[in-house]
Amino acid sequence: GKLGTGSGVGKGGAGTGKGGPGARGKRAERKISVKRGKPKVNGYLSPEQINRVVRANQAAVRYCYETEVQRQPNLKGRVEISWRIGLSGTVSTSRVASSSLKSSRVEGCIVRQVRRWRFPKPDGGEVRVTYPFIFGVQGG
Repeated sequence: GKLGTGSGVGKGGAGTGKGGPGARGKRAERKISVKRGKPKVNGYLSPEQINRVVRANQAAVRYCYETEVQRQPNLKGRVEISWRIGLSGTVSTSRVASSSLKSSRVEGCIVRQVRRWRFPKPDGGEVRVTYPFIFGVQGG
């Protein structure tokens, strides 16, 4: 079959877990929540420059969570990712600083996504960032 990109009923449509669309109205569709917390930035880029890149890549972070929440419908929590931005603007290291999510699949996926991100070239040295992402599910 064809791979769908939205949720719904039909060929390739991706449901949203128990009680998702097409489940004869037993439950409302669950709404996924991905929020960004306030970053801690140490170096030569501003928090706004960091936020701009994170916002541009938020769909990738959301995908990491949405994929796993289909397996674990009550999955929620906070994941802090730490990374370093080198002089070229590329991410040199990325790791989980802390997590209450308790999902190595989601955490590992986010770490891999962050390593691909490109930031403005910092003036004067490496930048260290710790960035919190808050995940939750409403409805259902």
